[in-house]
Amino acid sequence: MNLDPHLKDEVKKFLIRKMREESEIVTVVTAQPLTASQETAIRALIPESKKELNQEVDTSLIAGMIVKKGSKILDLSIKGRLQNLQNVLTK
Repeated sequence: MNLDPHLKDEVKKFLIRKMREESEIVTVVTAQPLTASQETAIRALIPESKKELNQEVDTSLIAGMIVKKGSKILDLSIKGRLQNLQNVLTK
């Protein structure tokens, strides 16, 4: 497929910008809404203060949290641990 070089450069710049924007956003999913002190503690763990912190609530997590940054996911929830245990036991 032949693309106009200018269009190709614009698409490349757009994709790079979107990847940077997404890597700046940290999403925390918890079973219950975060308290102000919990949010402050989590923000203190984010290395750069310019990063945006999104909060989501998923009551199916039971307890704990899931932290998402870009394509990386850290599952610290009880639901995730139970799923891992189930996977180990059914192998």
